[in-house]
Amino acid sequence: MRISISFYLSSPEEKFIQQFAETLLKSPEVKLSRNLLIISNIEVFSKPDIQDDVTIRMLSPVTIYSTLFSANGKKKTYYYSLFEKEFSQLIRANRLKKYEALYGTPGGRYFMKEITKERIQKIEEDAREAVSIMEKGTKREIS
Repeated sequence: MRISISFYLSSPEEKFIQQFAETLLKSPEVKLSRNLLIISNIEVFSKPDIQDDVTIRMLSPVTIYSTLFSANGKKKTYYYSLFEKEFSQLIRANRLKKYEALYGTPGGRYFMKEITKERIQKIEEDAREAVSIMEKGTKREIS
């Protein structure tokens, strides 16, 4: 049985993407678990034109946590709620760390808006509206 799947890979490292695509072109058979995948098409998208203000919408929830030690010395994972002040701070710190690892210089000039209850409420309202529109069978872009 043959089925088609799509796989998207992105990276800020253009050389990595190029080498990955070249490897697949040379050897188009890829084993994934017990399945043999045959690459039939590779498409490279142009680099996006990122302006000063960017809105990022996540496809899956963002998880922010810290590993702490309990009174008896055992490791304990603490998951932050997005309503906690530390949530935004830790996301920002993580982004800055990754920027510096990638480019070799601090990325402090970039600003990230704090996540507030009002912003979350607006996103939830947009999501409810989108579901309502899909249920009615119409399509339209929601900003």
